[in-house]
Formats: sequence, C-alpha cells, structure tokens
Amino acid sequence: MEKRVEYTLNKEQMKKLENVAGDFRNLMMQYECAMLEVQTKLEVLNKELAIKNSRNPFESIKCRLKSPESIFGKLERRGIDFSVENVEKNLNDIAGIRVICSFPDDIYMLVDCLTAQDDIILVEKKDYILNPKPNGYRSLHLILDIPIFLTEEKKHMRVEVQFRTIAMDFWASLEHHVKYKKDVPNPDTHIEEWLQDARLLYDDKRQMIYAFSEEDVLGYVYSISDQAWGMMVHDLAHPLPCFTDALAVTREDSDGKRRLVNMSDHTRCGDAPKALLVTR
Repeated sequence: MEKRVEYTLNKEQMKKLENVAGDFRNLMMQYECAMLEVQTKLEVLNKELAIKNSRNPFESIKCRLKSPESIFGKLERRGIDFSVENVEKNLNDIAGIRVICSFPDDIYMLVDCLTAQDDIILVEKKDYILNPKPNGYRSLHLILDIPIFLTEEKKHMRVEVQFRTIAMDFWASLEHHVKYKKDVPNPDTHIEEWLQDARLLYDDKRQMIYAFSEEDVLGYVYSISDQAWGMMVHDLAHPLPCFTDALAVTREDSDGKRRLVNMSDHTRCGDAPKALLVTR
C-alpha cells in the first residue's frame, strides 16, 4: 500500500489548475456521477439480498472523490505532467467506494452480483484477501468501467471499489495510524510485527474491537458504529475476562476448527482463552 502523505499545491500547480478550472470541475462532476451510479447499484443489491437472506450483506458504504492535492501528488510520483487528459487517462481511483462487509463470503457474493450486470465492465481485479500484501493488508479491489448519461452524451468512466470486512478495515486503519501519525508513542515500532503478535477482542454489545499485545501496555480500541478508534492502556494481568459481554474466537483446537466462546463463562483469569479474537 503506497505511503500516504499530506500534499500541498505550490504556486505553479495552482496556476495550472486555475487554467483548466472549468474542464477540471466538469471531469470531477462526471466521476461523481459514475460513483453515484455504482453506489446505487450496491444499495439495490443490499436491499434485495437483505430480504432474500434476512440480513444485509454489507455494514456500510463510503464514497469519496480524490482531492486536487492528491491528484497532483499521484501524478507527480509517477512522473506525469498535470492535465485534464492525463488525469482521465492515467488515474483509475479518482472516484472511490469502500464497502465494509461482515464476512468474506459476502464480499465475493457482492462482487459476483455487481460485475455480472451488463452495463459494467470489469477493468481490473486485485484480490488481497486470498493474496495478502507482505504487511498483512487484506482487501479486494475492483476497477469498474460504467456509463453515465449526460444531456449531450453517454460517457464511460472508471470507479475503484474496495471491499473489506470489519476486521480488515480495522487492521488497515490501525496500520496507517501507527505508521504515519505523529501522536503515536514508539513510532519506530515495526507495525507488521506488532500486528502479527496482537490479540483482538470483538465486543458485540458495544460494537467495539480491542487490540492489544501481551508485551506492550498500549493497545487500540475501534468503534464499529462510529468508525473511529483511539488508544488505550490495558491490564496485562486481566486482558480478556474484563469484557464479559464479548464473544471471542479461540485459536484452532486440535481438530483445526475455531469456536466461539462467551467471555462471561470465564470467571477466572486463567480460564480466558489465548485467542486471535477477530481474524483478519
């Protein structure tokens, strides 16, 4: 995953943008229309599948258009001059949608349903769920070509769609924060190693995910409902049983299967399962 840094336009870049302001605004409007088309398709699928399966296949959906600063920054890193034509020709993620699902099976079902529609062309698919990146990042990325219908033309635009589970989204957000934010203690910590050793706890009642390491008093807490997270200090002597309303997933037993464990059944610290409590 490419490093995200803050980028500010210089005077020369501001001038370039001002010179093509009308054309640039028009292009961004077209990307927004394409993004809304895909969002609508996903929401229709969500409603239909919720009735068929008695549950929603995804938890949330977020849409965003790349900012001018991000566009200039990405073109510059690729050694490409800024122009409206170069933006449309070289960047596939101007319009982006992130879909957060409960389970990996929901992701593949939604992808199959979406790409089967006859007005969508699948340009590219990258499955980082089956083939995670070396840093552990997992997600499924699609680049879709979809037509939009304007007053005087029909035009094909590209939209990037990322599918993640709640746990995958938590890990990606946590890694980015630990790696790049300035307010994190011990910034030299190797995040991949920390994440590999970390334990996760999913608190279903409070809709929270807790991440902590047995070798570090600092941990992280993520609110699923608010899609926000923060840091915490946990008690190493009692890291799990204090969350009595939570469900945990035990590490694989001798038969190779994982099992749900109700934490309220574990009244003594020694009874708490050593668990990877939410799988990535």
